[in-house]
Amino acid sequence: MASINTEQLPPDPKQRGGCLLGGLIRLFITSPVFRMMLFAVVICLCLIVLMFAFNLLMNSAANHVQTALNTVFGGTAAEVKRNETVILTGIFPATEIITAKMTGEVSASTSDSWGLSTKTLKAKATFTARAAFDFRKTLPTIFLTNYGQPQKIEIPEPFIILELSDFFYELENGWWNKVKSEDITNITNEIRPLAEEKVKEMGLFHIAKQELEKRIQETFPDRDIEIVWIPNDVVFIPQIPL
Repeated sequence: MASINTEQLPPDPKQRGGCLLGGLIRLFITSPVFRMMLFAVVICLCLIVLMFAFNLLMNSAANHVQTALNTVFGGTAAEVKRNETVILTGIFPATEIITAKMTGEVSASTSDSWGLSTKTLKAKATFTARAAFDFRKTLPTIFLTNYGQPQKIEIPEPFIILELSDFFYELENGWWNKVKSEDITNITNEIRPLAEEKVKEMGLFHIAKQELEKRIQETFPDRDIEIVWIPNDVVFIPQIPL
């Protein structure tokens, strides 16, 4: 009868390595340090997902606000910020935006006596004043809250395009004190400052600002938006800038 050798065979190196690796994994899994590391990884992944979702929501809110104010600003896409971070860049318009207009007349007169001879000169002109916003150099900037709602808008102040036309002169010469060409030039130069003063008295500058503020309020009736006006270096210009 054949005998069977029951002596234990040497373990397979692969099996021994697998058992050792499995033991290390089980030890690592049950270790408090591993649990803390796994918890930290999960928290980081959750934060990344939340930040990504927040950025998507903020960009969507910025797009909505920018589009809503696009008509108010005459097709100008305003820059949108949250705190000091730019969310959406603006698009500069091709021309200025006219928001208010008024017309009127202004006149000036002068007289000069020399050697008992007096000359008089009167001048009258029609002015057309248009309040305009030029966003081709400085765009409006919209500031959002952390919830994506508009809270403040910075807007460059308007300027007045003042044009003069229909000049009419009435003159009377003295016996030897005649009206000269420089007299006409001088009185003509007096017309523009008088027209500017009259436009200021009529309040066109403030009417333009109030009109734009009204449009913004109508666009966001449930929001109390702070409007900050950025001063312009020049208030009156003689013609539309190119």
